Amino acid sequence: MYNLCDGLAILGFDAHGSHAELVSVPLYAIHKLPDSVSDEAGALVEPLSVALHGARRAKVGVGDSVVVVGAGMVGLCAAQVARAAGASKVIVLEPLAARREKAAEMGADLTIDPTVEDAVEAIRKITGGRGADVALDCVGNERSLNSALSVTRKGGRIAIVGTFPVKPTVDMDKIGLEEREVYGSLAYADDFPAAIALLADGRVNLSGCVTSRITLDNIVEEGFLEMQRNPNDHIRIIVDTQAHSDGAEGTVG
Repeated sequence: MYNLCDGLAILGFDAHGSHAELVSVPLYAIHKLPDSVSDEAGALVEPLSVALHGARRAKVGVGDSVVVVGAGMVGLCAAQVARAAGASKVIVLEPLAARREKAAEMGADLTIDPTVEDAVEAIRKITGGRGADVALDCVGNERSLNSALSVTRKGGRIAIVGTFPVKPTVDMDKIGLEEREVYGSLAYADDFPAAIALLADGRVNLSGCVTSRITLDNIVEEGFLEMQRNPNDHIRIIVDTQAHSDGAEGTVG
């Protein structure tokens, strides 16, 4: 449980990350990619591991009906992880049409716009009136958390995968009186090997999540500023840390 260390430090947050031609990292943070996993897919192992950790925390298993709240990078990963774990139904709540379409393309059984449709009623209909067994909140705000609580059945399980910039107000009766189980989920802990295995054998395919590929020397304009200007147009922008805008080839990072 190194992710709960009081002295936790994360590459890219507490130390320099990999947006450089060369970067020094500790040996224990290195994972070998098999030949069946491309460098580009390898660059998505980190968000996949976040989703995998959340699914493991919520004990997603064979036959479970699973609701994923949010279809950003981690949410799309979570939907595929749930399917790989044997979920009988995977339902995605997402207000943005383009992301709902992406979730459907990547295998979601049902996508719902919670701003225009009664998500609770729709999910009860598809689950025989019970509600979902598991919900994974991959957003991290008051509305998403309360949605996750509302769409699950009594005794259901919720993992909080997103992080909250503002403390939410929660209907505690859905936890106390209806015995839902709520699991915290921070990053990952020894989840990289399993995430790589999911990619290697094809149980998870994240190629649809890459919405742009850029070179390191264009990372500010075509990366950070592009995400600020058009956040709804992108899932994940991949940076080739060795290539340059003049066409030289390199390694994806």
